[in-house]
Amino acid sequence: MDTSLTSPEAAAPDQPNTARLRAHWLGGHDTQPAERRLSVKVLRRAPGIANATREGLRFTDAAVRALADKGMRQAVILGCGFPARPYPHHAIERPHRETRALYVTHDPIVIAHTRALLTSRTPAYTEHLQADFSRPEMVLESPQLRHTINLSEPLVLVLDSVLHFHPDAPGRPMTDVIGQYLQALAPGSAIVITHLTGDFDARSMAKAAALLQQTGVPFQPRSRQQILDLVANWRRLAPKEAPAYAYLHPAVKPPLTAVSGAAYAVIARKPGVAGHLL
Repeated sequence: MDTSLTSPEAAAPDQPNTARLRAHWLGGHDTQPAERRLSVKVLRRAPGIANATREGLRFTDAAVRALADKGMRQAVILGCGFPARPYPHHAIERPHRETRALYVTHDPIVIAHTRALLTSRTPAYTEHLQADFSRPEMVLESPQLRHTINLSEPLVLVLDSVLHFHPDAPGRPMTDVIGQYLQALAPGSAIVITHLTGDFDARSMAKAAALLQQTGVPFQPRSRQQILDLVANWRRLAPKEAPAYAYLHPAVKPPLTAVSGAAYAVIARKPGVAGHLL
């Protein structure tokens, strides 16, 4: 998870860190007592967050695999966080031998982990970029992206359980940030988003958000419309299988559960090619 909106000291063991917090919710071991203590308090207020984070990773893997089956060979993972299986580049490797992926995070500790662990035994090429993804020009103009990704061809842009850790900045809402990426992508490209929300249990999520913010963790659960605004003018797709998340497609209506009541998921594709995931 990207930590670009936290202080430089956020990687210190006594300061909660968004990358380690997400890793803890995923059941990983890249955590410190600060995250474990905070997580207990957060989950008392909004118990669905941890399950929603785990389901988000599962959903993202299924979505990227479905897009790879449709011919997608490139992926850019923004705010990638500590490595957690399944990895997006493995999803696109399965049907293709020549694939490319760029993992982006601001956190130097996360970068060290991704470089050490996100290696491939197939011909896929993976690169890692330390950059603040909320400044798209840093990513889109970087040598790592230019050497790894062909922006004239479709790619998958992955934002799995990351955007709720990036509140809208004054004068630069997240719609503008994501819009800059979407404008740069080729027709046929896709975006996959999983995002916590307070739409179904506003009181619980508000309590969790207040606690996170009080401890220095930036956090903004977004509404259905705010998430749809991020992919405005792109064609929303339905997944191959109904996710546990509340899914932002009219054809998919999963039952409301602790998971679906805590998060949304969406896949959207830039106009310019035919084809559906259904």
